[in-house]
Amino acid sequence: METIETMVVRDINATYDMRRPVVQGFLGPVQRIANPRVVPLAWVRTALEEQEETLGRDPWAYGLTPANRKNLETVLRYTFEQGMISKMLPLDALFADTDLGDAGGSDGI
Repeated sequence: METIETMVVRDINATYDMRRPVVQGFLGPVQRIANPRVVPLAWVRTALEEQEETLGRDPWAYGLTPANRKNLETVLRYTFEQGMISKMLPLDALFADTDLGDAGGSDGI
């Protein structure tokens, strides 16, 4: 005897299977973007320039860059001042160097 949960799952799967060709016909095949920083937008240059003006050249900088270091030291200081940690440690002691040198994209962004 089927449980209600089993019937619901079966019906959801059946509905999904029926609708898949309709959705794919309308949207086309779903493709994964190889580089999420490259976007097919007509006015992407304007958006990119505005973003660079606000956030800098790389809004997702990896590692202990000067900007990241300053922000993390501020958070660490606040955490210590609020008694959430008992002693201040240097950032280099908190983060292992795991940079493989492959964080940047081929487009130079």
